[in-house]
Amino acid sequence: MFERELAPPGQTTHGSCGADSNTLQFTLKHVTTKLLLAALGDSYSSGEGAGDYYPGTNAPKGCHRSPHAWVLQLSKYVANHDVTMPSLKYFLACSGALSGALKDSFKGQEPQADALKQLRPKPTLVTFTMGGNDLGFSSMLEDCYAFNCVSDGTLAKVEAKLSEEKKTLELDYKLLLSADRSATVVIVGYPRIFEDDKKCEGEPGTTFGFSRAEEKALNVLTGEADGTIAKAA
Repeated sequence: MFERELAPPGQTTHGSCGADSNTLQFTLKHVTTKLLLAALGDSYSSGEGAGDYYPGTNAPKGCHRSPHAWVLQLSKYVANHDVTMPSLKYFLACSGALSGALKDSFKGQEPQADALKQLRPKPTLVTFTMGGNDLGFSSMLEDCYAFNCVSDGTLAKVEAKLSEEKKTLELDYKLLLSADRSATVVIVGYPRIFEDDKKCEGEPGTTFGFSRAEEKALNVLTGEADGTIAKAA
């Protein structure tokens, strides 16, 4: 996760954040009011797979917005519970979203940047996850699961898209900032898919699963994707 932590009461936090040579110095002031949260992005923010999707988002090809999504759990775990989402109209992330969902309608939803711009009261904290669908992670994982995405070159093809994706994300972030210039924007990366010390096997009696080489390569690729996101941010 590439983020700036909220300063604890009575303290000022300062330091640096960035990737490689792209490092910024920052000083965070004490937060005295609740931060109003808006969550934008793709399935990682919408809560795809978490279930109990809100009405209107639970169709097979819906946005699959779940009350169990991590963005709705923030208030439980942030110090003093000072992050809150005023209503579900601030929950704009949609499963399957590509970068184009910021400026174009996706799954019948208003463009996310337009919806953000219209929110009242204006959010003071905006979270955003994007890039996985641009790169084709879902299709790649299907290939890894059914075949071998390392030996057939599918993983390498996704990796080759990272440089161009950085340019796409830079434009995304500029669009977000123009939609709400007063908010703090937190760009969030993606989690590692596999644990280093465990192998993802198929069910007993089956022959499918991921090879150890695929698991390691997918973890490396996820790290490279997160590095690309950090550099763009």
